[in-house]
Amino acid sequence: MDKSCSTQHDWVKFISHLLSGFQIRCHIASARLRLQCIKMCSAPAAPGGSKKTVWVWTENRQVMTAAVERGWNTFLFGSKEVGKDWSSTARIHPLFIDGLEIFDEGNQKVAAISEISSPSELQLIQPDNVEVQNNVIHFRGDWQVIPAENIVAAFQGCAGAVLAVSTNSTEAQVFLEALEQGLDGVVLKVEDMDDIIKLKKERGKEPVTVDKGYCIKG
Repeated sequence: MDKSCSTQHDWVKFISHLLSGFQIRCHIASARLRLQCIKMCSAPAAPGGSKKTVWVWTENRQVMTAAVERGWNTFLFGSKEVGKDWSSTARIHPLFIDGLEIFDEGNQKVAAISEISSPSELQLIQPDNVEVQNNVIHFRGDWQVIPAENIVAAFQGCAGAVLAVSTNSTEAQVFLEALEQGLDGVVLKVEDMDDIIKLKKERGKEPVTVDKGYCIKG
């Protein structure tokens, strides 16, 4: 073999070696990228990523005080006199219930109440035709007989917030967990301040925001 052939052979070996090393580095980089992606995709969501609204429906001043101290200051009243009286002693946003409708201090309709006791009643709800900002679901009886996915689907088209009435902190937490994807919050209808304390403890890491428009998620 002459000298030129030997030199060419050496160059071929050298280039092959470089290419081989480059391919190995590419495989390693690709593997690292895939591993990083897997870690990012499987990482749990950061606490407080899912903000929920809490309105309080009560006739107990201790409940009101406990709620306000914890950042929940939207309250539902059956009487305007009571609402105005409480507003004079605490910084709250009073809402007033009239039948199946909810109004603010300016007598503007801000929510509609839907009483649900069966899957068939749930099907009658037409969120696209609702002209109010928020929808409050008041379940009658055992709401758990209604599949959660049906409840979520029923309010899929709602432009505003969808809240469910709960009568204790345990039920409120169940609502927020079972209907997390379709529910924006709860209306806590209680007369015991312990329910306020317990629910806040469960949701304590979530930021709370207040909006005069009452279409809030936080």
